[in-house]
Amino acid sequence: MLTKLGKAFSCGLVLLCAGAVISLFSARYCCAAGPLQSSGDARTSAQALLGHPSLDGAAIADKATVDILTMNDTTTPFLGEYATGRRVWKVEYHNIPLFPGKDGRPDSRKCNIAVFLDSLEGHALKVECYLEDLIPDVDILVPAKEAERQLLYNGEAYIGFPNRDSLVTFFEALQVCSRDPISARRISGQLVLLRKGRVTDPGRPVWVVQLQGIPPISFYGGPTPNIPVYQKNHSRQIINAVSGRLSFTALSPQPLRKQNGSSQPPIAEPDSDTGDGNE
Repeated sequence: MLTKLGKAFSCGLVLLCAGAVISLFSARYCCAAGPLQSSGDARTSAQALLGHPSLDGAAIADKATVDILTMNDTTTPFLGEYATGRRVWKVEYHNIPLFPGKDGRPDSRKCNIAVFLDSLEGHALKVECYLEDLIPDVDILVPAKEAERQLLYNGEAYIGFPNRDSLVTFFEALQVCSRDPISARRISGQLVLLRKGRVTDPGRPVWVVQLQGIPPISFYGGPTPNIPVYQKNHSRQIINAVSGRLSFTALSPQPLRKQNGSSQPPIAEPDSDTGDGNE
C-alpha cells in the first residue's frame, strides 16, 4: 500500500511502499530548457523532441496547430500529478506518416502526433500518437495510482524529467521498439528519469513508449485463450535515451477490470530484458 507522507524539506515527495522509503525529489524537475513563452517556442521544442524528418523545413507551420490548455493527467504514473493543473502547450501535427518512406519506398500509415510541453519550465510531459481510435472494451488505459502500485512492485519509479541535451528523439526511440509501432492503435511516449531497483539510484534517462492496441501477444509457449485480450494487446518499451538501445520490454502496468461479474487479476508478466538491460 502506498502512503503519502508529505514533502520533505520542500525538496520532494516521500512515499512509503512495502516498508521502504522512496524519495521523489522535485529537484529532478530542475533539468528544464526554461519557459516556453510563445507558440513559436513550443513548435521549436516539439520538433526537436520528436526528431521526425517530415517536420523539417518551411512546411512545419502548415502541419501543426498550437494551443495552450490546463493539463489533467490521470494515467501517467508518478509524474501525472506534477502535470495536472499546469498550463501546457499542445503542439499537434496532423496527417504525418509515422515512418516516412525512403529509397523509393512509400510512407507508412499516417497519424496525428500531439506533444504536451510545460509552458513554465519547458519539460516534455508526453507525446501521443493516434493511428486509430481506441476500442473502449479492448484498449484499456490503467489509472495512474494503479500503474504506480504495479511499477513499484517491480522496483520501478519515474522520478523526474531529464535534461534533453544529446538524448535520442521520440522518432529514434520508435525505431528500436521490439514490437512494430505501426501495428498499434495508439502510441504514447514519455522522456523520464527511471529508477529501477535501488532506492539510491539517481535514475537514468529513458523513453517509455507504450504501444496500445497491438495484435495480442502470444507467450507461455502457445495460445492463451483464458487470458483476456486487453491484458495482452499492449507493450511498454523502455529505451535508453542516451545510447538509443532497447533496455527492456514489459506488459505492466496491466489493466484491472471485472469480467462476467468477477475480478480479473493481471496476468503473470513475462518481462523480457533485452538490449542494454539495466545499463
